[in-house]
Amino acid sequence: MTALSSPKSTRSSVYRVGNLALDVESHHAWVANRALSLTSQEFELLFLLMRSQNLIIPHDKICDALWGTTGPKEQKRLGVAMSNLREKLQGLSPYQLESVRSRGYGLVLGRPAEVKTGDPAGMHDWHSP
Repeated sequence: MTALSSPKSTRSSVYRVGNLALDVESHHAWVANRALSLTSQEFELLFLLMRSQNLIIPHDKICDALWGTTGPKEQKRLGVAMSNLREKLQGLSPYQLESVRSRGYGLVLGRPAEVKTGDPAGMHDWHSP
């Protein structure tokens, strides 16, 4: 693994939420200026959750945004990706990955998330970085 510099605030490709930062061009991720090693799938999922912070996004909306379909295979992939992402972020950020059984997932800061229906953060036109 190569050392990554911390995200530069002048780079327009860096998306930030609290102490989380993603460079959508290079696919590098940081939490509290520490580099995170994320798979492409985990990176895309975290970017999607960051764009809709403090909201619960329904499982089917996430699967459709990431993989273009919402079948059982994608639901399983989503569960695995969330578990891996939760493990990598645990204790590093005040933001938590929240699960609402039979509803969806969200990236929340210190309060219960609202359940959002429809099209969170313009997901209809969201494209993977």
